[in-house]
Amino acid sequence: MGVPKLWDILQTTRTSVSLAETVVNSRYDSVNTSPSRSYTVGVDASIWFNQLVTRFQLCHAQRGENPELWAILFRLSRFAKVPGLTLWIVFDGPGRLRFKRGKKVVATPHWLTKGVEELVTAFGFHHHMAPGEAEAELAELNCRGYIDAILTEDGDALVFGALQVLRSNPHSHTPHDGFLAYTSEAIQHSPLYPLSQGGLLLVAVLAGGDYDKTGLAKCGPRIAQKLAQYGLGDILYTAATTLSREGLIAYLPGWRDMLRFTLLSDPLGKLGQTYTSIASNIKDTFPNPDVIRAYALPLTSFRSSSLSTVLPSSAPQPIDIAALTRLCERWFTWGSPTGIIQQFRDKVWPAVFARNLSEEVLRNEARRAGRPVSNHTGYTLHGNFTIKHYTLTSTFTVALGLSAYQVDYETSDLEAIVRSSVLGLRVDEGQAQLSATRTKCWVPALVLEEAFPALTHDFCSGRGLCH
Repeated sequence: MGVPKLWDILQTTRTSVSLAETVVNSRYDSVNTSPSRSYTVGVDASIWFNQLVTRFQLCHAQRGENPELWAILFRLSRFAKVPGLTLWIVFDGPGRLRFKRGKKVVATPHWLTKGVEELVTAFGFHHHMAPGEAEAELAELNCRGYIDAILTEDGDALVFGALQVLRSNPHSHTPHDGFLAYTSEAIQHSPLYPLSQGGLLLVAVLAGGDYDKTGLAKCGPRIAQKLAQYGLGDILYTAATTLSREGLIAYLPGWRDMLRFTLLSDPLGKLGQTYTSIASNIKDTFPNPDVIRAYALPLTSFRSSSLSTVLPSSAPQPIDIAALTRLCERWFTWGSPTGIIQQFRDKVWPAVFARNLSEEVLRNEARRAGRPVSNHTGYTLHGNFTIKHYTLTSTFTVALGLSAYQVDYETSDLEAIVRSSVLGLRVDEGQAQLSATRTKCWVPALVLEEAFPALTHDFCSGRGLCH
């Protein structure tokens, strides 16, 4: 998907990051003067769809009801447990190209789309359908400051101009939180082969990708990144974004001559050798102007009439426990009242707690600024929890390296919402009734201290803790 081996040539520019640590430190650190805006991560839904369909192809019947939606719920709950983090899920739209890598693209929405939309909304996150490619839409949102990073495995997001892309890091000690971060700044300032957006466009055009799987014969991404050092990508990008399609077609013969000359002579020694055979493969029909324009001028909401429909507030909304309950009752084998409560204790209640911590921080910020303080929109934390432990070497499972408090909180009100929301589709046959109505979880110290400074101060002072 995307440009083959693009991640390989960008390997030296990447860094390993903890998403939870990034969010907490950037939004709640004392040096941050404006912690009120959420850290928003855009997600290319098609990547999740492809991963889950592949994962559950075999033994689907043995996985229980709707294993794909169960996996999506689990993923959303992990992200929701991070205070201050918002997800913005984007789906491919009807205007995407009809062919990719020579294969016809199905124009209808993926069969998981409706269910994922319902789950995303219930978790208080945002979603919308792009007019075209989701990764192009996300790149535009990233460039315009609506989202902070893009979660995808498709390198085309960088070709489209994304500022920061996150990929899963399979070697992380926290596999659900560890990511590989690629930023346009690091890529543009790579000491060996810096690549601008125009340079990345050149790599996509020469090495081949989703829109033209062949590219220029025998010219792989490593040769293409060297050619980019001659500025061939930058001038191609400028032409594509400033000229009409007809103007671009008229411009390309001269650009082809520059490409041939560079391959045949390597005038500045940036290639390390000449490439006569590759130069001979340049036909007068290469490159396809429509491929260039698909990368340089992709269809997005900012280039269509749908702009007003895609700009929700960056802040997450309260988790809709009632809606989430009814979805689980409808979709999952364990969707009886007791089964739902059992699953929610470690997957949803910590997320509700984290979301309300974020709201409390916003209320404190409003009080300090003299602005009106919003009312509580959901589960109220005041008087409903106690701090049990504090640790500098956190066992907070989603945030390696963060200092954290362990809190014990009351959940009877939450469980009552579940029991009052079920439709009676599944009964508690043979399931033991639950007795405990309290749950423990770890929360980042910075966030709890912002939300309840007096409480955390008293707790630490009483134990001689200094941090």
